[in-house]
Formats: sequence, C-alpha cells, structure tokens
Amino acid sequence: MDEKTLRDIIGKVHDGTATEAEKIAYNTWMNHLIGSGAEVNHVRPEEEEELRGRLLSRVAAGIGFSDIKHRRHRVIMWQRFAAAASILFFITAGGYFITQRHSLPQPVAEISKQDIPPGSNKAILTLSNGNQVVLSDAKVGNLAQQGGVTVNKTADGQIVYLAGNTNKNEGLEYNTMTTPKGGQHWVTLSDGSKVLLNAASSLRYPTSFNGAERNVELAGEAYFEIEHNRAKPFHVICNGQQIDVLGTHFNVNAYGDEPSVETTLLEGSILINRNGRKVLLKPGEQATAHNKTISVKEIDTAVATAWINGLFIFDDVPLDAIMRKISRWYDVDISYEMGVDKDKKFGGDVSRYDDVSKVLRKLQLTGGVRFKIEGRRIVVAK
Repeated sequence: MDEKTLRDIIGKVHDGTATEAEKIAYNTWMNHLIGSGAEVNHVRPEEEEELRGRLLSRVAAGIGFSDIKHRRHRVIMWQRFAAAASILFFITAGGYFITQRHSLPQPVAEISKQDIPPGSNKAILTLSNGNQVVLSDAKVGNLAQQGGVTVNKTADGQIVYLAGNTNKNEGLEYNTMTTPKGGQHWVTLSDGSKVLLNAASSLRYPTSFNGAERNVELAGEAYFEIEHNRAKPFHVICNGQQIDVLGTHFNVNAYGDEPSVETTLLEGSILINRNGRKVLLKPGEQATAHNKTISVKEIDTAVATAWINGLFIFDDVPLDAIMRKISRWYDVDISYEMGVDKDKKFGGDVSRYDDVSKVLRKLQLTGGVRFKIEGRRIVVAK
C-alpha cells in the first residue's frame, strides 16, 4: 500500500464514503498503533488525528506491521474481518510467509521464467432457457428478462436480480452462475441476498422466490450474506447436506475434491441438516461434515473467509490442501515428484492477487519443498 492509497481510505472513512472493507482495514491499522486492549472508536478525536499521522509516517517510510504478532482469538464480527484486512496490509507493505516448522529460510531455487497471473472476476450465467452469458464480455446494463425479473450487470461488474411484477402462481425459473478455475463472482439474488462464488464453483437459484421457501444449490465454495425474512427461510443445499438460514453471514466450502464440507458462521445462526443429524452453529464456529459425521469447533473465521478479502491464510494446512487452492485460483494442474510429503503442514499468509510465482517462492522459502512451472502445470518437488 502506498501513501496516496492510504490517504484516500482515510478521507473516505471521515466523509462516510468508505466501503466496509476500507473501514475494517482502517480500524485494524489504527488499533495496531494504539496497542492491545484499546479500540480506535474509544479514543478522542485529537488522539485519532495523531494516530493517523503516525500511520501515514510508517507507510511513507516503507514500514509495515510485520513486527506485530497477529493475535487469533474469538472477537466481534468486524474484528474477525479486520484480522484478514490487517494481514493484507502486512503483505502489501512488505509481507512475509512463515512456517511453524522451520525457523531459518532455505535457499530459493529459480522456479521459472514463466508466470501465471491470479484469478479474476469471471463467470458464465446460464439462463432458464439454456442460453449462456459470458459475464466478463457482457456490457453494463440489462442482460436478460427472466419472468418478471431483470438481470442487470452493474458498473463494478456485479450481477443483480431486480424483482418486478412476478406471478406467485407461476412456476419457478432457475438460473445458474458458474465460475471456472481462476474465476470468482458476486451475485445479488432477487430477495437482496448477496453471494460471492469462489473459483470452480456453481450456484443454481430461482430468478424470483415465489414460494414459501428460498432454496439454492451450491457446488464448490461461496460466501453468503442472506437477507432476513423469518416468514420465508433460506436453504443452501450442497454435497449431501442442507443449511437452514433465517438471515446471516456464513461461508460454505463444499468442493467435491475436498475430504469434507466446512460451514463457517460469522453472524446470526444456521442449522445444518445432514443425514438426519441436525447441528446448530453459533458465530465463530465451524462445522466439518465427513460422510455421516458432523463435528463443530470454534475457529478464527478470518482464516475461512480470507479468500473474500483477497488472501490465502494457511494455519497448519497440509501441502496438498494448499496446492488444491492454488490449482483452483490460478487454473493450473498440480503434479508431485516422488518423495514429496503431501501431508507436510505450513502456516502463513499471502495475497491471492500475486502472480503464482510469488506465492510459490514464499512457500519455497520455508524449506523442504520446491516448485517448477511448466506451462499451466506446477511440479512439486523435494
């Protein structure tokens, strides 16, 4: 992050035009300057002005916050997102990638002169009549009429369903948004609920919710912000389970190549129904469903939702799980040479918007693993 960007964010915070992510990042950086036990919203205006000056001085001098240990603990909603935002600042100000298993960096081999850019906002929208719209090529404005609903592409590239005059007696029409490997995309459903699809995922949903329930089907991973409507519950059906929602924020990782389905609750409450067993989640909890079993634990939700803030956060994660994420986001194939320990665990943080070579180099710095890029294939070696 440069000084101009930071000044822009500070200005937006104080004139009320900052996005939620910008407000989260601002509060996080200021709280780091204040120190533990205090919050920026509890300081006097003159103290906040002095803190802003210190923050700008650090950025102007090229100093990040990598000297401040990122504390992971269960906190209120905005602080969970702030954890991810603060790590993003660490990275942009000169970040790091560490492992808990190696204290000294090893020499880094040359990965490749080739490189692969990160994923971006791209998806295909399949309409109820089977026609497909490549969203990255579509013009801003109305894309289609689906029953009494208008499908609109906004200036910032999001897809929004604008409810019109719908007949409750008419049958439901379904659309499907599909992201390829290397893609992600936001969609706002006709009830105002927002969904961000991760790479290699799909969401099937009615163009309008005419019935007594709101049902969608997910394959892959998505982050949901559901509009509250107690009279019309929202259900997410994915990989052998149903999530019952009234109004809440949560993340679902239901990729077919992952060993389990992980559902993480940030705000509100959800009920997970799998094979007749029901589990009620509280904020800060994650349910892991494998075969017929469901386990629940408290987690740092910033880890599960890091991807929506443009981050990879690995907290003692096996190598093969890390490489599956890289494969989906960078649209690459992964192969392993003999002797590679796929279960070796890594921890650390890195931006999802770096080219793949930078991500691999940060992993490689930990020692014990090397990478080579061959076209759109990454070879993992000892």
